[in-house]
Amino acid sequence: MWCLGIGASIALVVRLLLLVSTVVVGDLVPLLSAVFNLLGSIIVGWVTIRARVFPAAVGWLLMVGGVLNLLGGLTPAGLFTTLLGIVSGLAGAVAMAGYGWTIVGSTRHHSQAS
Repeated sequence: MWCLGIGASIALVVRLLLLVSTVVVGDLVPLLSAVFNLLGSIIVGWVTIRARVFPAAVGWLLMVGGVLNLLGGLTPAGLFTTLLGIVSGLAGAVAMAGYGWTIVGSTRHHSQAS
């Protein structure tokens, strides 16, 4: 989880700098964000699959999203890179929704059993 948080924090700072200042960020900082995101996605995705608390598809989507995010940063700008970004974002969003849906479903189940 720390890797995911660090990757997201770096991405947020880069976006804010690009929006409100003239600071040149370069390529290394966004790449570092993508690497942290990849590491976190693989670790959390693998643990999700192995723990069997959440559906395995949630873990796979998280890992695929992390890999595609890094690939999108390594490919030259164009339609393919844009599509990688969209699919990566969707995979991550669906994975997070899967975590949330499972948690909400389990809390609802526990409250009905009481």
